[in-house]
Amino acid sequence: MKYAKRDAKAYARKNMTGIWAAALNSFNDDLSLDEAGLRSNIRH
Repeated sequence: MKYAKRDAKAYARKNMTGIWAAALNSFNDDLSLDEAGLRSNIRH
């Protein structure tokens, strides 16, 4: 990291521009990644 924890918000506002989106990950009952569900979410 090139900044202190207290400076994280200012660093992000200056350096992280554009649209940021979080991809929601689907999981199976055994906690493995539900790849078909993830693909569906990304396509949506």
